[in-house]
Amino acid sequence: MNKRIHLTACLLSGAFFAGLSSSAWAEPDFTFQSPPAVVVWSQTDTYRDVEAVDEVQSRFEQRVFKQISAFFGEAAKSKLTDEETLYIEVTNLDLAGDVRFRPGVTRELRILDDLTPPRITFSYKMMKGEQVLKQGDEKLSDINYLNSVIGPARDRPFAYENQLIKNWVKKTL
Repeated sequence: MNKRIHLTACLLSGAFFAGLSSSAWAEPDFTFQSPPAVVVWSQTDTYRDVEAVDEVQSRFEQRVFKQISAFFGEAAKSKLTDEETLYIEVTNLDLAGDVRFRPGVTRELRILDDLTPPRITFSYKMMKGEQVLKQGDEKLSDINYLNSVIGPARDRPFAYENQLIKNWVKKTL
């Protein structure tokens, strides 16, 4: 990410999220612009489950945060005008499934079952210029997630988290 864009996003997100969430504004760990969304990832070391399986942990986290930020941007495009921006501060993430060691397998695997749905907690503001159009705090989860994505879409990275975000955008924005 270009340093100027990153700095602008940090400054904007800090201004827009001041007082938005229940916790005090923290310096973001990651910020991604995926127009019309700006997604800030705060206190990522406290997230419930962003565990890598076959990848260096730091690279995996970067890839997860970037991809999920893109999901917010893509989903919001259909609901926001060119003058509107969606600001998101993610405060917790629990990816679908659970990483487990399986006997007879030489590595850990992410196992998907009904007991380990995807969860994402965030605050948001939908803005038009400096006017707040909508804002709130969200805790998304779908216990029926294994039936929410069908066909080849299941094979895409983070398909269940993407579906959570699409459903939220459709319902909320």
